[in-house]
Amino acid sequence: MKKIGYFLSRHYYLVLFFLAILLSLIILLNSQHRFFNIDELEHVHAAWYVENNQIPYLEFFEHHHPFFWYLIAPFLMILGDSTQTMMILRLMMFVFVLGIGYFTYRVAAQASRSKEAAWIAVLLVFSLLLFVESAIEIRPDVPQVFFGLVSFSCLAGYFQGFRDRDAAFSGLAAAVAFLFIQKFLFFFLGLILIFAYWLVRRRITLRPILIFLLCFSFPVLLFVIGLAVSGALKDYLILCWLFNLKFITAFSAWETLKTVIIPNVLFWLLLPISVIYILLGKRINPEIKTVTLLGAGLFAVVFRVTHPYPQYFLPALPFCAIAVGYALNEGFNRFKLNNLIRVIILIALLAEPAVFLVKKSRETNADQLSLINYVLRNTSPGECVYDSFLQFNLFRPDLHYFWFHHSPWGGLDQYRRLAQNKYFGRYIIPERGRYDVCGMIKSRKPKYILGFTYVQEKCGLKELYAPTVFENIKVRKDGKVGPGR
Repeated sequence: MKKIGYFLSRHYYLVLFFLAILLSLIILLNSQHRFFNIDELEHVHAAWYVENNQIPYLEFFEHHHPFFWYLIAPFLMILGDSTQTMMILRLMMFVFVLGIGYFTYRVAAQASRSKEAAWIAVLLVFSLLLFVESAIEIRPDVPQVFFGLVSFSCLAGYFQGFRDRDAAFSGLAAAVAFLFIQKFLFFFLGLILIFAYWLVRRRITLRPILIFLLCFSFPVLLFVIGLAVSGALKDYLILCWLFNLKFITAFSAWETLKTVIIPNVLFWLLLPISVIYILLGKRINPEIKTVTLLGAGLFAVVFRVTHPYPQYFLPALPFCAIAVGYALNEGFNRFKLNNLIRVIILIALLAEPAVFLVKKSRETNADQLSLINYVLRNTSPGECVYDSFLQFNLFRPDLHYFWFHHSPWGGLDQYRRLAQNKYFGRYIIPERGRYDVCGMIKSRKPKYILGFTYVQEKCGLKELYAPTVFENIKVRKDGKVGPGR
């Protein structure tokens, strides 16, 4: 025991680094093995449209910002129509996760002025099931969080050195985060409130705020000009703003949280205690209070949205981890715990979620990749398929502009009211608010379809489509190739 204590007295931070590497490897294991969320197939397929020179919103349906698709489109161009693309893109997201870890450390060190608190924050965020499950996925929320942290780190750098370039870089990073996904507006509002608070306290002038806003506005303005030139501006406003604001799916954030609380129960118990301790503490520096308020605000706002999926919590989690890391470090120092006790406490915090994440990695994506490969091998590049539930189509044309969200509960009926049936043509049954799926299939003759009861029986397709080795996937019996969109 004395030897362990002696080792930790000299190499405490090396142990923390080793724990961070171990958690990173567990995240990588999940990244390469865990099943794919349907959102991942959605974004890869949208990137495939972009790679094939299709204009988002104007030529195919989407309701997210487009920067992510343009980021991953070159990977599709280089790697081609292959499921290996999915694995490479998962590796790219893992790189973003490492970047989030780095900037979590950086922000924590800037705010707490404690190397130990910064390391603890990284360990905590890397062990959070709520973070890991969404952060490994191919989705724009992950680079949004990365660039949000970059923006906040530059902002913290400005308050430490009062350099205009830090305010400029903060604004640029915020703009990039916004172009990845519009949910960044919650984070952006938090940054503006921070500026306003320090302006009222007369710690800063209007100059850095104007520099920040100018550098944020310029890329966004270029984006709007590009939409206008392409003719997609009106469709963008309808799909990315009005459509999402009127989305009818609704559920409670507690439904999301209840599945992830148990593996990280100690963290979730410490979080409210840490927030109260930091915000009410009289001797705690304002920087860590600012971080804590931002994290608490971003976390709380998720409870006000109508469809709080797990990824909605991502922006808040690094800041929440920083708050808990700071409070733990303060407790360690106040009680003068030696390094051995500190390591034991940290391992107690990390052990259960680490084991749980290792077990989660067994939820393999092999069956999904097998299905996607099956469709790719048995279709030609220009042959359309019908996959409105995002199960297998990454690199083939769809039947229609609306390639998912077909059902009224998915938002189709709302779009009809917003855009006056612009893209529906003859493939809509107005009184039912849904597509004439039967008419589309009979006209386009897709090679593969999702053979659910509605499609197979009500469309009279039993003579046209045969079962495959995959449940619910049907293949066209004849050899005729139907037209794409």
